Amino acid sequence: MSPGSRSCWWVCWFLLSPVLLSRALELEELFQFGEEAGDLQLPPGSDSTVELPLNRSVLFFSEESSRVHINTNGFVALAKPPAQQEYLGKMPSGFKMIAALLGDLDNSDGHGKVYYRQDSSPDVLNQAAGHIRRAFPSDEGVEPTNALIVTWESMAAWGTSGRGDGLDAKRNTFQLALVSMESSSYAILLYPRDGLQFFSTSVEGESKLLEAGFSEGIVSGWFWNTQQGTYFRTTTDDEISIRELTKKTNSARNGVWVYEIGATPIFIGIAPGMVTRSPEDNDATVPPTSSITYETFTSKTTEAAPEEKEEFPTVFPSEYHLRYPEAENVTPQHNISGTEEPENEEPDQEYTESETVAPTSTNTERVHSRYPDPPETRYPDETKTRYPIPETSQPRYTNPEPSQPRYSPFAPRYPNPDPVEPRYTNPKPVEPVPPHSRPQHPQIVVIDEDEDLNVNVFAYNLETCANNRHKCSAFADCRDYSQGYCCHCRPGFYGNGRDCVAEGKPQRMNGKVNGRVFVGNSPSAVEFGNNDLHSYVVANDGRAYVAISNINGTAGPSLQPLSSLGGVIGWAFALEQPGYQNGFSLTGGVFSRQAEVIFQPGNERLSIKQHFKGIDEHDHLVVSTELEGRLPAIPLGYSVQINPYKEIYQYDRNLITSSSNRDYVITSPDGDVQTRNYQWRQTITFQSCPHGETSRPAQSTQQLSVDQIFVMFDADNNLIRYAMSNKIGSVHSGPPEQNPCFTGRHGCDINAVCRPGEDLQFSCECVTGFAGDGHYCHDVDECQGGVQVCGQNAVCRNQPGSFSCECSAGFVFASDGKTCIAENRPVDHCQRGSHDCDVPQRALCSYTGGSDYVCSCLPGFTGDGRACRDVDECQQDRCHRDASCSNTQGSYICRCSPGFHGDGFQCSPSGKPSTLDHRPANQPTGLIRMGGSCCRFQ
Repeated sequence: MSPGSRSCWWVCWFLLSPVLLSRALELEELFQFGEEAGDLQLPPGSDSTVELPLNRSVLFFSEESSRVHINTNGFVALAKPPAQQEYLGKMPSGFKMIAALLGDLDNSDGHGKVYYRQDSSPDVLNQAAGHIRRAFPSDEGVEPTNALIVTWESMAAWGTSGRGDGLDAKRNTFQLALVSMESSSYAILLYPRDGLQFFSTSVEGESKLLEAGFSEGIVSGWFWNTQQGTYFRTTTDDEISIRELTKKTNSARNGVWVYEIGATPIFIGIAPGMVTRSPEDNDATVPPTSSITYETFTSKTTEAAPEEKEEFPTVFPSEYHLRYPEAENVTPQHNISGTEEPENEEPDQEYTESETVAPTSTNTERVHSRYPDPPETRYPDETKTRYPIPETSQPRYTNPEPSQPRYSPFAPRYPNPDPVEPRYTNPKPVEPVPPHSRPQHPQIVVIDEDEDLNVNVFAYNLETCANNRHKCSAFADCRDYSQGYCCHCRPGFYGNGRDCVAEGKPQRMNGKVNGRVFVGNSPSAVEFGNNDLHSYVVANDGRAYVAISNINGTAGPSLQPLSSLGGVIGWAFALEQPGYQNGFSLTGGVFSRQAEVIFQPGNERLSIKQHFKGIDEHDHLVVSTELEGRLPAIPLGYSVQINPYKEIYQYDRNLITSSSNRDYVITSPDGDVQTRNYQWRQTITFQSCPHGETSRPAQSTQQLSVDQIFVMFDADNNLIRYAMSNKIGSVHSGPPEQNPCFTGRHGCDINAVCRPGEDLQFSCECVTGFAGDGHYCHDVDECQGGVQVCGQNAVCRNQPGSFSCECSAGFVFASDGKTCIAENRPVDHCQRGSHDCDVPQRALCSYTGGSDYVCSCLPGFTGDGRACRDVDECQQDRCHRDASCSNTQGSYICRCSPGFHGDGFQCSPSGKPSTLDHRPANQPTGLIRMGGSCCRFQ
């Protein structure tokens, strides 16, 4: 009988037993497995693999897979794995792998089994959904559609079977469930009590610890190279981290670990569950953060981008980012029609980004400082291209629900900002309409005013720093103004105050590209569906690199002239000339961009729509891009060179426009050259703080100078690549600043800022959080400086260039975003056993919600529930007059006297047997009364 197919009596006994109060997962709590569950078996061996097509694709990192490979060695791969000598003891792997517990495992002795099946039954999906909801309690819409269940049962370490030294008796049992939903996938790892009996295996003659985690494998890197992708480890090189797999959790049940492993349209990184204590644990502690780590590895191919000094992608745990908690918000009821009436708008909600959680198993509070997303603009139904006229009224400082613009490849449209009043605070919650409310009839009320009445009304102003300091960046100061407050980045940082980054710090951007593009005269459009876009900016010299993946050979060559697809990133982090500001200094990385490209001589038109959503918990800028229109055809194999250009940016409050003419040269494989050009026009909208004196840029007109432009379509890897250098400065002609700080030719470390001096003098200064001479900078560990940087009941976590404070287990951030106070959560004392009711044999504890409960005595006992005493039913003459009564705890027994026969409640002389029973006269009979019920005694 397999553990997953126990009979009903076993399940009932389990549910009623005290085992629910244990600290570890029982074998019977795994997903059902075995032949009775419909499982298939992997062939026995030490390195067996089976390929399994999936009923529903699984999302892993940023890719989707329709088949998996299940292996004896404790993992599931998204590609065919090589021989075990290629990866055992050599992690991370070069292929996509989900390692439930990786090691050199063996089941060739016939004792161990590897079971697997796909299951979409309601019972399995409900069980999976329960684990996910407990791990991510704030997530909504958890509706699994398919689950792959893989169980490694009684697996031995290779080479130990039959040795007779005791190691052959040690077996490991664990389980992996890959759960697919509409737009995300989860891995549920289950390690039952006593399921892990050995913690290492022999690999090439050396003892290697087992390990668990998620490997992205080899991924396409930047500019002609490939590199090792992210390796998210859930165990460390310490054996205790493996032992704790059965004793701790991130999903409110010890031994159960839940991770979001993929999502669409945007996936930032592996997200572990957030609940690190099981409700039944009274003395559980938070697992050490070292139990889960991100690792980034060097490229296997060393063709790097020009002057590129960092690997891609570099993923840092998001607990490294100091954030203050957002104020509590209400859920708005948005107007979803094509137009919006300002007077009917409902307040917006600022959402914290919890679907991408820090890779840590600690129980921490995490919050993100964010401006509300800018409104998606609407476009009028006019065929004539025009630019919006700024309204005289001030913009809102909140995020209205966007209307969805429709695109035409031939008729570009531009936004008109809505004339709405600014608001810099969260509005009051919207009161719901009571159900079944009666209709209100209009009434006219006449009020006689007393002209002599003089009433002074005092109004509280909630738009102050005292109430909103937590909305500013950790590297910003809050300042009060007459009409509200504003956030301002501190010296050494730049941004809009809500998001601030260190001067000179390299920046990264991730996003997706969607849309439909026609190429040449083709009647069929090329579809873009969640194509990955990645960018890297060397901020201290203004160089930007952009790559878009999964581009086919039809659209790829024709996309080469569109360097401005990534040029907006160059504008955002352009090298600033004295007195001028780049895009991030104004917007903080939260803005919308609408651009139109008109190609000559064919008059092809392309619309580009981009939404920049600010910096996520991994310190990456997030962007979504939509393309719609037509491109002139460029054949495969043709190269494109874009000449340097200058672009004039016009600034108004919350509105930026620009236009330029750009030439590009197409060269055929035979060396034929032709020059073409296109017109570029764009509008950028964003939300600034309306109260401060810096709500508009210092210069109303600025010029972006772009040179060293590189474009290429990499047909082998289906990548389009762009690179460029960007400077923002004056539109006036004249010799440019020659100081190396303004030309980018300074040689400072990428984690340093260049400080200009007189003439050509300059100095390099490491950015905040780094130390060194400026030409070489290393991270400063603020947590080891001997200074208490975090408050009581808080833990300091170092990160490159910064640190974060996290509340210890059982504590949460107070309203100031810094102080940790004891967490006041409702406790089910009945389940925990911390109530003061009498013993279960005499009383019942009933949970009534919150932390409340009531105690009541069981039938047969009397008292207040906290002290119950037995009721002596024999004093109530409940038995027959010819019977004796015996009192018991909570009950009593009636027995007919010798010479009588019956049930104790009705007794007859032995000569006249009762119709209830016929027994010899010398055999007493009776009934046992137990709290109002009875059963026959014999």
